[in-house]
Amino acid sequence: MHALISRRGFMAATTAAALSCALPGSMSGCSPSSNRVEDAEDGNTGGNATGADATSPAAQNPRFDPASFTVGDALGQTYQQALAKAQETAPDAALFALRTSHAIRPGEAAAWDYLFASQKELRYYIAFTGDVISVSELGKCTMKFAEWERVPAADAIKVDAAAAYETASSAAADSAMGQPAELYAYLILYSEEADTGAEAYTYVDEPMNWYFEFSFDSPESDMPSDQAAMAVWSVSAETGALARVVE
Repeated sequence: MHALISRRGFMAATTAAALSCALPGSMSGCSPSSNRVEDAEDGNTGGNATGADATSPAAQNPRFDPASFTVGDALGQTYQQALAKAQETAPDAALFALRTSHAIRPGEAAAWDYLFASQKELRYYIAFTGDVISVSELGKCTMKFAEWERVPAADAIKVDAAAAYETASSAAADSAMGQPAELYAYLILYSEEADTGAEAYTYVDEPMNWYFEFSFDSPESDMPSDQAAMAVWSVSAETGALARVVE
């Protein structure tokens, strides 16, 4: 599956699932929690309270605080549970991509959804995580037999999400970037050769790299939210090498 199709199809299905969470019982994989991190001492939410006067320059244009987003590892117990659930439907299901369930805002913690593919069934499946993990079919896989031999196994990922975020967010903070409104993160393990549509996206995302998209609110802009200003860093899931993709 090419990066663009994987990413957009993966996003569309997850967004639809997130909307269905508004209806009680409409999707078993939905979590009722908002993933917002509560302050352990005073119960306030949000990671950017500094005590600065609201009219001060610091309050109006705060610098990025990496701790404002919580990004944990993506390949731990939740991944193992998602894989087991996918293999109930397709025993040969293998990981092809993973991404945050939604774009998280300051004070929230990332939750992960997973894209699996089956060579036997020639289908893609999404595992939605929450209080209960559920799996839905995304669509047909058109990969040729020879391509499957080139798909890396999940254990080829040597740098998990938490370490990758630490690298990317440290670079973002060092760049004197302002505080983002949202963070979206994802990793693609393999892209189908048959599709060349990724050139239509803002940037070409390459397999085996973590991508961290920091998006900024533009209240005076008429741009759709998916075209809002953003800064993007990538971190190799194999070596930890850092690159700035979009400034």
